[in-house]
Amino acid sequence: MKTFNKITISFTLLICLLFSYSLLYQVYLEQTDPIYDNTLRFHVRADSDKKEAQKRKLIVRDAVLRYVKEDVYRADSAQKLKQNLAEKTEEIAQVAANASDGKPVRVYFTKERFPIRHYGIAIFPAGEYQALRVDIGKAAGHNWWCAFYPNLCYTPEKNFTLSESGKKQWKKITELTQGKWLEKTKHYFTKLKKFLPYWAKRSV
Repeated sequence: MKTFNKITISFTLLICLLFSYSLLYQVYLEQTDPIYDNTLRFHVRADSDKKEAQKRKLIVRDAVLRYVKEDVYRADSAQKLKQNLAEKTEEIAQVAANASDGKPVRVYFTKERFPIRHYGIAIFPAGEYQALRVDIGKAAGHNWWCAFYPNLCYTPEKNFTLSESGKKQWKKITELTQGKWLEKTKHYFTKLKKFLPYWAKRSV
């Protein structure tokens, strides 16, 4: 019985440690991985889950996508694209309102959490991203999202992958990510060495 209790306790502690590690790793990832600040998502929330509300969500989505398409294709960074779209927020809101069939619409930039998603060569890790968000009515229904940068919004949903321009943008992000990771790794390694005993420093 005592052996069983020890195994149970050990197993429970192991699960807790693994869970704690995963949380710490996620925090570390979001603080160090440049993908979060170099990606711009697009998020549309429907008024409700009623059939008409869901249909209206897609009509509003399409209207906004048509309006910002030129800006998205010209973008060479998420920051510049966000700046360009921020200057047109009122116009985007008007476009969305015209397509919402009388439902109130709110258009704004925010940071929100997204689950992990895999689109062809691109893997967007779970975490908090900057996004242009469109809330229709109560914004209580199922939502729709994609990425403005890298360009993911203008490909068929059945084959949701990066467009050609999106692939080039993704390459820039991954190159930046690799550079930042090397920089961060070197930084943390340097800090770690300060706390290592003298013999460990000599062996590094």
